[in-house]
Amino acid sequence: MAAVNYGIQNQTLEATVLGCNMLRNTEYFTTQDPYVIVDYGGTQYRTRTCSAGGRNPSFNDRFLIRLIEGLLEMNIYVWNSNTWMSDTFIGSGRVQLETVIVDGYSDNPCMLQTTSGRYAGQVNLILRYSRRSNVIQQAYPPEPHQPPHMRGQPYNPHGPYPGYRP
Repeated sequence: MAAVNYGIQNQTLEATVLGCNMLRNTEYFTTQDPYVIVDYGGTQYRTRTCSAGGRNPSFNDRFLIRLIEGLLEMNIYVWNSNTWMSDTFIGSGRVQLETVIVDGYSDNPCMLQTTSGRYAGQVNLILRYSRRSNVIQQAYPPEPHQPPHMRGQPYNPHGPYPGYRP
């Protein structure tokens, strides 16, 4: 199957992490303090920690994610924050982005698994995408105007011709 070009490079995806349901409990004596990491193209977006959130934490944290052409999935990781030792992994899952790119909206939960493949709960997300309402600027400013005979030449702000010296 050939890859489909959606023309999404540098477009904006709005991802809202609402909360989690039925998380695997990693605490024995206290209530767990979960947080969610959304990983897209190596860039990670972290929710705040929901102190004493237990198995059903609420976040309602929103992220604006710059899309990459050809990358149509993001990874979700849920961790339990610990004060005296390293954070404990709860579960992870993948979210496919084709539906939100085509329809502009998706609210399907992301099912989580442990490292051994067991069910670890779910993350509730709302994803929105609209090509018309993208507000994130390009990564680089537009190149200065060059006359047709200069296109492809390095831009020299001090003169109109290559090799110009004042």
